Amino acid sequence: MSKPILIIDPGHGGKDIGGGSNSLFREKDLTLMISSYQYHRLKELGVLVTMTRMEDIYLSPSNRTKIIRESGAKYCISNHINAATPQARGVETIHSIYSDGKLAKALYQAIVDEGMVKRRVFSKESKSVKGKDYYYLHRKTGSIITTIIEYGFATNTEDTKLLNVRWKDYAEATVKAFCHFIGQNYQLPIDKKQKKEESRVLPIIKETVKVKLEDETLSAYLTNEGKTVIELREIAEKLNLLVEWISSTKTVVLKKKK
Repeated sequence: MSKPILIIDPGHGGKDIGGGSNSLFREKDLTLMISSYQYHRLKELGVLVTMTRMEDIYLSPSNRTKIIRESGAKYCISNHINAATPQARGVETIHSIYSDGKLAKALYQAIVDEGMVKRRVFSKESKSVKGKDYYYLHRKTGSIITTIIEYGFATNTEDTKLLNVRWKDYAEATVKAFCHFIGQNYQLPIDKKQKKEESRVLPIIKETVKVKLEDETLSAYLTNEGKTVIELREIAEKLNLLVEWISSTKTVVLKKKK
């Protein structure tokens, strides 16, 4: 049986929900969603890939790194959501101090190109042991080229809304960048391919804006096409309406609450 070239690591899991959690999502759930999407897409594209966890289970640092080391993979992508001050935002990728950082830079740029705010690509040396990586995922995964991706900050309002709406786009951008990096043929997923053929390009969210609705202030997104996009459910909640989806006719119905 051939060894995988890549192992995807959904950060945290089980009793460890992750610091990048908020009222909209828990880090362990969002990283699993991102990772599972990437896993299935890469398999579709013919890439030999595996994962450290396929479900919501806890992995200790030693178990996690053991799975990565014994996978036989050349590369590891560990998916995370960041947390810090409310002002901190943007995507980060982190590589080993002994890596050239080329994969980390490629993944970072792909996510930025998809609309997430820039932050940085970096490596970090241990403060206590000179010549060792700060992050255990770099220290304890042997010769595997491990890249940690922090897709954005759960503690930042703008990042949170982007992650909640566009996580799949960032996951796909990572898939595309990895394929290009290893020389694997890449094709758009069927739904996006159809949209491209029909010349309906997905709008890129450039910035968040505020929309006044009576006495309420709502958050919206300004796209590269000059359009303002706002979540219908948020409007409905402010107006005390119910949102109903009729799948047979693909219709969204707003109703007054009884």
